[in-house]
Amino acid sequence: MPEEPVALDRAKSLHDLIASEASEAESLGRLTDPVVQAMLDQGLFSLLLPRSAGGFGVSLPEYFEAVEEVASADGSAAWCMAICNATNLMFHRAAPEQGRQEIFGNGPVALWTCLLPFAKSAPAQGGFLVSGKFSWGSGSSIATWVLVTESLPDREDGQWFRSYVVPKSEVSIVPDSWQVLGLKGTSSADYVIDEAFVPRHRSFEYPLFDAAGAYPISTLESASYHQIGMAAFASGVARRAVSELASVAGGVRRIKASSSQAEDEAIQQGLGETQSWLAAARGYYLALLAEQEAHFEANGRTSREIAEKCLYTANLVGRAAREATIFAFDNAGTGAIWLDNPIQRCLRDIFAGLKHPVFGSIHLRGLGKQMLGIDQTLVRF
Repeated sequence: MPEEPVALDRAKSLHDLIASEASEAESLGRLTDPVVQAMLDQGLFSLLLPRSAGGFGVSLPEYFEAVEEVASADGSAAWCMAICNATNLMFHRAAPEQGRQEIFGNGPVALWTCLLPFAKSAPAQGGFLVSGKFSWGSGSSIATWVLVTESLPDREDGQWFRSYVVPKSEVSIVPDSWQVLGLKGTSSADYVIDEAFVPRHRSFEYPLFDAAGAYPISTLESASYHQIGMAAFASGVARRAVSELASVAGGVRRIKASSSQAEDEAIQQGLGETQSWLAAARGYYLALLAEQEAHFEANGRTSREIAEKCLYTANLVGRAAREATIFAFDNAGTGAIWLDNPIQRCLRDIFAGLKHPVFGSIHLRGLGKQMLGIDQTLVRF
């Protein structure tokens, strides 16, 4: 009996549907209902979850490739996929068993999040009353639950947090709060929670950095799973932009040019260079993910050293993807100015996506400081 298709095969099976609905998603400011249902049915928000929770437990490189494939169809769909997969995994790793059963025990589901600690809570019998104003609600049109975070007093020489999972029915989405350059279909809206009761089994505590104790997850580790999806998003968007340029280059001739763009040596060299840079960064990043996964399986904890390398390399993937996308737009002809042109959508999506903190230049400066022997102050939220 053939093995059930997982990750990349499932993403490929939805490529044409997602691509065909991308323009409508931009107009709506959210993914379309057919795309959301198909992604749920194919388990694309549950790839990192273990099979015991209805997921697939795929490897990190497999996960990257699946998000990348969806991004080549629509950046917004991939962005939501990345956010929801990482949030699902964070809650499953850290929450009590009763919480896991409540969230994941009734079929495919998605959670969205804002990891920034904007939540406030008051103790209540059996749990907490949670309130707060939040932004960056990527996937809020898809997910049925949201994970929000509160700062706790420092302990064990470090910063600590508590997260709460609130049903979407108790969240107020701020209308028209997502008016942006790109990633329009992510519905990354502002939202408000006003004294929602969260039972204790839908909450959990964790440190900023990996601690010596047997804590199931940290902010750093959770952010690393988000990072994988962000890097895959960038790579997939660039792949789409370049493939669109390659498909039209044979039929585009610039004014005064004697031949098509496909025969232009500058175009040929540019495509070769941008693809080589992206392939090199992508290949090293995938190798690091495999190395990190092997370390986790052997030690039950991710490696800080490998995590730092992943962060630096994710930045290189993002930068290489940006350059490839810009090159595609610059050389696509005048048709790229139209809003429904996929290369323009790729350009807007890559510019919007690379504003995420994962791609901040501060990370590469950190590497430079290490090389120069300069002390670095650990970040706090």
